[in-house]
Amino acid sequence: MLLMKKYKQLTSEQRYAIYLGLENGDTQRTIASLIGVSPSAVSRELQRNKDKRGGYSWRLAHEMAMERRERLPGNRATPERITEMLEAPVYFTDPYSAWQKGSIENANKLIRQYIPKGASFKDYPPDRLKRIQHRLNERPRKKLDFNTPKVEFYKQLM
Repeated sequence: MLLMKKYKQLTSEQRYAIYLGLENGDTQRTIASLIGVSPSAVSRELQRNKDKRGGYSWRLAHEMAMERRERLPGNRATPERITEMLEAPVYFTDPYSAWQKGSIENANKLIRQYIPKGASFKDYPPDRLKRIQHRLNERPRKKLDFNTPKVEFYKQLM
């Protein structure tokens, strides 16, 4: 039976050593033996993190690696993790349970009257988004006895 070593990401020190090795003109094989990884790990690191001119920045490479680590499937945000980070309760609907999403779906429908689906909020200046927000918050709602969300919000504060 073939035993495979568990993959381990390079440390910032190893990335810095790769950078210094490249500056000294060392081969990838030499650099790999100096930092204790396989030559293919060095090659993969250089391919994955080279800039447009073919250069290698160890700081940028380490930053990008940390971003990739956050995107790993095991690092997905869970309701518990989000609650902990925000210090506020967060609720998620069950998959395929549209009846649990009514309020947000209605809010999305109202927003889509001003911003088409597929458009990015980044394409709209902040003052335009503020006007849209104001219009939505000043719109009377049947569910609120035809009061506005703003009025109901302030009622809760009193």
